[in-house]
Amino acid sequence: MSKHEITRILGVSRNTVKSIIKNGAALNLAPRSDAIVVSDEILTQLYKDCSGWRERMWEKLTDEHKVDIGYSTMTRKVRELGLGVKRCD
Repeated sequence: MSKHEITRILGVSRNTVKSIIKNGAALNLAPRSDAIVVSDEILTQLYKDCSGWRERMWEKLTDEHKVDIGYSTMTRKVRELGLGVKRCD
Protein backbone atom coordinates (compact mmCIF):
# COMPACT_ATOMS: atom_id res chain seq x y z
CA MET A 1 0.00 0.00 0.00
CA SER A 2 1.36 3.43 -0.86
CA LYS A 3 1.93 6.18 1.69
CA HIS A 4 -0.74 8.23 -0.05
CA GLU A 5 -3.32 5.45 0.42
CA ILE A 6 -2.35 5.05 4.06
CA THR A 7 -2.77 8.78 4.74
CA ARG A 8 -6.15 8.82 3.04
CA ILE A 9 -7.46 5.75 4.89
CA LEU A 10 -6.17 6.75 8.33
CA GLY A 11 -6.83 10.46 7.94
CA VAL A 12 -3.35 11.46 9.09
CA SER A 13 -0.65 13.55 7.44
CA ARG A 14 2.02 12.16 5.13
CA ASN A 15 4.66 13.27 7.61
CA THR A 16 3.02 11.15 10.31
CA VAL A 17 3.02 8.10 8.04
CA LYS A 18 6.67 8.71 7.06
CA SER A 19 7.64 9.05 10.72
CA ILE A 20 5.88 5.85 11.70
CA ILE A 21 7.47 3.90 8.87
CA LYS A 22 10.92 5.35 9.60
CA ASN A 23 10.84 4.93 13.39
CA GLY A 24 8.60 1.88 13.61
CA ALA A 25 6.41 3.77 16.08
CA ALA A 26 2.86 2.70 16.73
CA LEU A 27 0.09 5.14 15.90
CA ASN A 28 -2.03 6.02 18.91
CA LEU A 29 -5.61 6.52 17.70
CA ALA A 30 -7.06 6.60 21.19
CA PRO A 31 -9.11 9.67 22.11
CA ARG A 32 -7.22 12.35 23.95
CA SER A 33 -7.55 12.26 27.70
CA ASP A 34 -7.66 16.07 27.85
CA ALA A 35 -10.25 16.48 25.10
CA ILE A 36 -12.82 19.18 25.76
CA VAL A 37 -16.36 17.88 25.72
CA VAL A 38 -19.18 20.28 24.88
CA SER A 39 -22.68 18.92 24.60
CA ASP A 40 -24.36 19.20 21.22
CA GLU A 41 -27.46 20.56 22.96
CA ILE A 42 -25.54 23.48 24.49
CA LEU A 43 -23.96 24.40 21.15
CA THR A 44 -27.29 24.15 19.34
CA GLN A 45 -29.03 26.31 21.95
CA LEU A 46 -26.22 28.88 21.90
CA TYR A 47 -26.40 28.97 18.11
CA LYS A 48 -30.12 29.80 18.33
CA ASP A 49 -29.71 32.29 21.19
CA CYS A 50 -26.88 34.14 19.45
CA SER A 51 -28.49 34.10 15.98
CA GLY A 52 -25.53 32.18 14.59
CA TRP A 53 -22.98 34.78 15.73
CA ARG A 54 -20.08 32.48 16.58
CA GLU A 55 -18.01 35.09 18.41
CA ARG A 56 -20.87 35.66 20.85
CA MET A 57 -21.41 31.90 21.18
CA TRP A 58 -17.77 31.51 22.21
CA GLU A 59 -18.03 34.37 24.73
CA LYS A 60 -21.12 32.87 26.36
CA LEU A 61 -19.64 29.37 26.32
CA THR A 62 -16.49 30.50 28.12
CA ASP A 63 -18.12 33.03 30.47
CA GLU A 64 -21.49 31.52 31.37
CA HIS A 65 -20.82 27.79 30.89
CA LYS A 66 -17.19 27.95 32.12
CA VAL A 67 -15.93 25.82 29.21
CA ASP A 68 -12.27 26.55 28.45
CA ILE A 69 -12.31 25.95 24.70
CA GLY A 70 -10.49 27.56 21.83
CA TYR A 71 -12.52 29.57 19.33
CA SER A 72 -11.36 27.42 16.42
CA THR A 73 -12.29 24.23 18.28
CA MET A 74 -15.77 25.58 18.98
CA THR A 75 -16.30 26.62 15.34
CA ARG A 76 -15.18 23.15 14.18
CA LYS A 77 -17.70 21.52 16.50
CA VAL A 78 -20.41 23.88 15.19
CA ARG A 79 -19.54 22.88 11.61
CA GLU A 80 -19.59 19.19 12.56
CA LEU A 81 -23.12 19.69 13.89
CA GLY A 82 -24.10 21.20 10.55
CA LEU A 83 -25.23 24.47 12.10
CA GLY A 84 -25.34 27.39 9.70
CA VAL A 85 -24.62 25.23 6.67
CA LYS A 86 -26.93 25.75 3.72
CA ARG A 87 -27.95 22.43 2.28
CA CYS A 88 -28.52 21.89 -1.40
CA ASP A 89 -31.54 19.66 -1.92
